[in-house]
Amino acid sequence: MNLLVAVVAIVPAALLFLDAANLVRVDVGILRWIVSGCAALLFAAARRYTPLLLLILCGILFLFNPLFPIHFTYVNFKVLEIVAIIGFAAAGLLLF
Repeated sequence: MNLLVAVVAIVPAALLFLDAANLVRVDVGILRWIVSGCAALLFAAARRYTPLLLLILCGILFLFNPLFPIHFTYVNFKVLEIVAIIGFAAAGLLLF
């Protein structure tokens, strides 16, 4: 179970890092689906942990929502990607 949680936290963090560093251009629609799905899974796994982690995951889920997307400028989206990387890393470390 802990390894699965770690993988669910690492995959979106790696994709966000690759996209934020401009190493690989990931389609925004696919990125939103992956990030929001992993945030929802981690939210379900972390519901009995600290409320701060739930708030971070809920914020990531809200900002990367693929059904009702919020459109940002390029620079703002890169900042949100970095914040989401930190959030997924914190969730992976706390839940592992």
